[in-house]
Amino acid sequence: MRLPKGGRPFALLLAAACASPAAGGDRLSERIDALIAAGHKDYASAAAPIAADDEFLRRVTLDLIGRVPTGTEARTFFADRSPFKRVRVIDALLASPECARRLQQYLDVVLM
Repeated sequence: MRLPKGGRPFALLLAAACASPAAGGDRLSERIDALIAAGHKDYASAAAPIAADDEFLRRVTLDLIGRVPTGTEARTFFADRSPFKRVRVIDALLASPECARRLQQYLDVVLM
């Protein structure tokens, strides 16, 4: 894997963010953003904008379990007005057996 000069693989950034103590109660996502920003001086201008709810749900479902969300899943997500609805859907997808199967398939292809 070729990284930009001074770049670090995402897995190392994630491990560093998880291992470091939460300074001032920062959320994990904020710690990851800080580590990325520390390695890229123009991170704020290069970072993609936050995705709309429909795009987020489609992308996270495809990435984590390998399929598009069902109509029921989408309606439930869109009806939720909580600021933590994205966190909840990620947690639910990571806890699903479909995520384990998807990861198994991915690692089988990557490592073989």
